[in-house]
Amino acid sequence: MISAIPYNLHKKEEKYYHSLIFTIIASAGIDVKAEELTNLGRSDLVIDFDERIYLFEIKVDKSAIDAINQIKEKKYYEKYKGKEIYIIGINIDSEKRNIDDYIIEKI
Repeated sequence: MISAIPYNLHKKEEKYYHSLIFTIIASAGIDVKAEELTNLGRSDLVIDFDERIYLFEIKVDKSAIDAINQIKEKKYYEKYKGKEIYIIGINIDSEKRNIDDYIIEKI
C-alpha cells in the first residue's frame, strides 16, 4: 500500500508514516491506538487483540533495531504484563518511500 502512494505525496517525517500505518491497520478493521502513553514515553501504535499486545515503534532513515531498542529501553511493554507481547520495530527508507526493514520479537 505504501509503495502505491505517488512519490510527491510522501513526507520525510516519522509522523507521516506513523499516521499512514495507523490508517492502514485501522481500515482493516483492527482496533489500533496511536501514541499510547506509558510512564516513560509513548508507543507509536498498539494493538490489543485476543490477549496479545503488539507494540510498534516506527523510525525513518534509522533502523528497525533502533526502534526495537527504544521499546526495550523505555519498557513500553510493562503496562501490559500478563499478556502475550510482541514488539515490532519498523524502519522507513525516505528515499525508497517504503518499509526498508522490520523486526518482530516476542517479549
